[in-house]
Amino acid sequence: MMLRLPRSASRLLPSMTLACALAAAPAFYAPAWGADAPAGDAAPAIPPAAVPAAPAPAPADLPAPLAVPAPSTISPEEQHLRNDVDAYFHYAWTGPYDVAAQFAQKIVDEAADPSALIPVLQDIAKLHDHDHNMGYMAQLLMFDNQPDMKDATDKLLLKVQAGNVARAQDPALIESTIRDMSVNERAYENHLPILRRSGELAVPVMIQFLRLDDDQHKPFRGTVRRALVDLGKSALNPLLAATEMSDKNTLLPVIDALGTLGYDVSAPYLSALANNPGSPEEVKLAANSALGQLSAAPAQTANPAGLFLDLALRFYYGKTDIGQTIDNPGATPATPVQTCNYWKWDSDKGLVRTQVPAVIFNDLMTLRACERALTLKADMADAVSLWLDANNRREAEVPAGTTDPVRGDQASAHFYNVSSGARHLDDALARALNDRDAVVALKLTHSLGLIVGSSTLSGRPGDPLTDALRFPDKRVRYEAACALATALPTKAFAGQELVVPLLVHAIGEGGGGNIVVLGASQDEANTAQDTLRKLGYVTAAAASPGEAIVAAGTLPSVDAMVIARGTSDESIARMLALSAQSPQLVGVPEVVMAELSTGFAAAQSITNPLVSVTTEVGGDKLKAAVEAGRQKAGLSPLDQKETDAYAMRAATALGNLAIGDNQILGVAGAETGLLSALNGPRDELVSAVGSVLARLTSATAQQGLARRALDESAPGPVRIALFQSLTVSAKAFGNQLDEAQVKVLEKQAVATKDADIRSAAAEARGALNLPTDQATQLILGQTGN
Repeated sequence: MMLRLPRSASRLLPSMTLACALAAAPAFYAPAWGADAPAGDAAPAIPPAAVPAAPAPAPADLPAPLAVPAPSTISPEEQHLRNDVDAYFHYAWTGPYDVAAQFAQKIVDEAADPSALIPVLQDIAKLHDHDHNMGYMAQLLMFDNQPDMKDATDKLLLKVQAGNVARAQDPALIESTIRDMSVNERAYENHLPILRRSGELAVPVMIQFLRLDDDQHKPFRGTVRRALVDLGKSALNPLLAATEMSDKNTLLPVIDALGTLGYDVSAPYLSALANNPGSPEEVKLAANSALGQLSAAPAQTANPAGLFLDLALRFYYGKTDIGQTIDNPGATPATPVQTCNYWKWDSDKGLVRTQVPAVIFNDLMTLRACERALTLKADMADAVSLWLDANNRREAEVPAGTTDPVRGDQASAHFYNVSSGARHLDDALARALNDRDAVVALKLTHSLGLIVGSSTLSGRPGDPLTDALRFPDKRVRYEAACALATALPTKAFAGQELVVPLLVHAIGEGGGGNIVVLGASQDEANTAQDTLRKLGYVTAAAASPGEAIVAAGTLPSVDAMVIARGTSDESIARMLALSAQSPQLVGVPEVVMAELSTGFAAAQSITNPLVSVTTEVGGDKLKAAVEAGRQKAGLSPLDQKETDAYAMRAATALGNLAIGDNQILGVAGAETGLLSALNGPRDELVSAVGSVLARLTSATAQQGLARRALDESAPGPVRIALFQSLTVSAKAFGNQLDEAQVKVLEKQAVATKDADIRSAAAEARGALNLPTDQATQLILGQTGN
């Protein structure tokens, strides 16, 4: 006996809404339809009902549903599918529900072609609907509310969704729909929702109806012209690509559709047709008429290049009317758009679709709009810089393991960056910095660093490369510092005081990080310092904002500032102000330890990305809070490969500045940080730092080199390299060592067992040009005399 469902609407309303969406088309087609297009066929009226409670366990000898009669031409496999679908609906209505779930899973497993499943579901659902007048999707969504059937029915719904996608993409179905909707007005209205499900994919078939001049297609042109408009925004993307065709008779209805649709994204394409000397007069008149429907100003429509540049900007920032269609049959309704359709016109094939990762769709459209602008007006510098931005972002955002199917074979973004010249790179970098786009800014800054020179540095405030010195992401700051140092500037420029400290910061990067600790008193600062040291950080403590600035100078770099509990709001505010003016602390995050997440610091943390508040006082949670503060400020830790690369580049840049005795970027200010770096764990970097110190006219630098070179616990290669740097320093500036260091050097030049170290020490001793009596002692001290 068949159960009748009680009439209670409240539990089914959400499901009915979703049923309409799923029955019409997968949810991820919605962006392609736009707000002006309905989702599909209206669902039939559904009686208020609630899912019945699960019945008592059924006896083991449940009667199976009868096999569904079907045409004798179907295959045995399809007959099995029809029988299983019938069994699913039978048990879903009558119970037991676990049996229905088993049949749902069986359907999912055996329905290899999801599109073929849809008509079977439609047919069988009618046999079980009786007087409820419910479609197959409404029934499925109702069954999905029954806990015992939910998991299996969810899988069946995904299979249905995949089937709807496949059917909507079938050109034969689209063509058949166009023919069927041409019978009369009622047929048109009934079939239009089906066409809308196909969205963009219907347009190429419709264009073919307009192109082909034969009896099979001509009678349907009127229907196609009307339907192109009724498709709404989903028709825009392919129609705009179709404006590149040369066939006047097909182009005219395309222009008419774009004008009637009324979206201003069409203005550049219509303006290009209207202002093209090679366009037939009919095309020019139609394009001007369509532009009038868009209410575009005459001054604008006369400048298609400018309109394309404006459109490119809108694409770049994702503010256009072009829909993005997903083609991912396995996606759930909540899945974001994954692929989009990129259209181009082919004179032989017509509209050609390429599926591209959705994340690069706007970048590709930006590139195309910029290229159209440059084709019309070759000297548009703004179009060049925007093209560079979009191309760098496109290259960076292509999903790992995939390639750009549209531009995958072109040269790298870096090639176009350096080929375009410093002027265009400057403009592109300015936009990336303003957008706070770290990925694009990093790529552009790196390219700019390879071509910028003293002749191309403006020296004015607002120069993008100098602005990059203050960018939140440290990678961008390091790239900018390396670029400016490599340019070997010969005239002063804004922000020059930041370059050398940033290079020293890059050299000191690594390990747990370097932290300045500020406390209300020295004791409180020391307590917090001890806690942070146990967590692996290198620290310097201070009891006032002014002392914190000094303490920062004792570290090779500063990754964060931690302000201990009890520090006054006045001191915190003062510290923020001083940090913004300090080359060592600008852009460094400040993590405030507080008892409560309220007060001055908490208020600052809402609007200032450099300020964070934590109530943790120790352990891994405090470390996590410090790292979260760094992340918030755009200072995510570099991996070891990045750390090593930036450190070596920074050391090389400082060395070149020192060798050239650059008067704009003086290396003397780097001395303290470089001396600290001599104790670093990377032999190659320590050797490079020693080469820089060897060029400084400073007794402290020479003594620092000697101190580390004479340290018998230092690795042999490091000692040899530093003795060689000491030799360079001595040759340039004479002996600046203290007596104790000279005595140790003389001893090691004779007694050290390692021949290579002994030889390097002897060279350094000789370069010091010591007095005759010391040379005599060396000779007489030979073994065996």
